[in-house]
Amino acid sequence: MGTFGDFIYTIFHEIRHEEQMDKNMLGLDNPLTDYDLEDFEKIAKKYWELEMDADNFAKEMVAKLVIKLGIPINIAKEQFKLSPYIENYPTMSSMIMYGLKQIIDGIKNIKKSGGEYTDIQDHPMVKKHLDRLENFI
Repeated sequence: MGTFGDFIYTIFHEIRHEEQMDKNMLGLDNPLTDYDLEDFEKIAKKYWELEMDADNFAKEMVAKLVIKLGIPINIAKEQFKLSPYIENYPTMSSMIMYGLKQIIDGIKNIKKSGGEYTDIQDHPMVKKHLDRLENFI
């Protein structure tokens, strides 16, 4: 995250993902647990749909926050600006899909080796961050 705006965006982006995964609220499938891991196209399509929804939601919420707080536009442009990476996130699909492919391959390896995988929090890449967060809290 290069800016304060990126930080706020990321919080709203991840909040949206939490809402998306609450099946009782939105009735959505989790592509990493509810889909056939061999059908990458289906997973990628659904994953990107969820990503674009979270991206739009987060950008809208940053704008609403600026408006709600009555921050003058010249200050908002400086303090709440988004980095080019986030501004251009919708054009990053090939890079994101490469990362998704690595995650799916990791899940397949966990299952193949007899390890337990029930949710993304069981993935080693995510688990190390969750462990750090738990230590921080």
